[in-house]
Amino acid sequence: MNRDLQKIKTLATAMAQPDSGLRREVEQFGSQLGLCLPESYLELVEHYGFAGYWQEFWYLLDPREDGGWTSPADDHSGRNLLSAQRVIRKGWPDEVPYPIFPEPGGLLPWAATDNGGRFFWLTEGEPDSWMTVYTPDRSGGFREIEKDVPNIVWGLISGEFRLFAEEFGDDYEYGEGPIVSYP
Repeated sequence: MNRDLQKIKTLATAMAQPDSGLRREVEQFGSQLGLCLPESYLELVEHYGFAGYWQEFWYLLDPREDGGWTSPADDHSGRNLLSAQRVIRKGWPDEVPYPIFPEPGGLLPWAATDNGGRFFWLTEGEPDSWMTVYTPDRSGGFREIEKDVPNIVWGLISGEFRLFAEEFGDDYEYGEGPIVSYP
């Protein structure tokens, strides 16, 4: 098991909702896209699912909802995120300097924030080595993050990775409040 996922499990044991069936569904969805998804991400999904908000601000996207990550509709599945990136790239090519899935090595969303921030994988190479890129809003300005999903999650909930500082400065309470909350 991933070391950072083990730390998350230790800190957020009460919030866990283990479901191996969910993992299989997400793996099958990845297969339908022609992808194997990162193992550490699948472990996180299996343990916590998609229903919760991490730190009451950001959430994992659920690819299974009505067409998943690649559909044009808009909700917490991330389906509209790729369409939005295509529109931005068409009008302002320099704002989205990456290919967009299903282009080879393209952006594929895996998490989002309440204020429009987006976490994407760059789907090139082996899934467990996919880089994450983050944009705090819909205007572009991507930041490359060379960490796996549990390392990003652990860093955010522990305060070791202050990713949201650009948006909130010192006002964002890393390590404060509920780690995962379910509506």
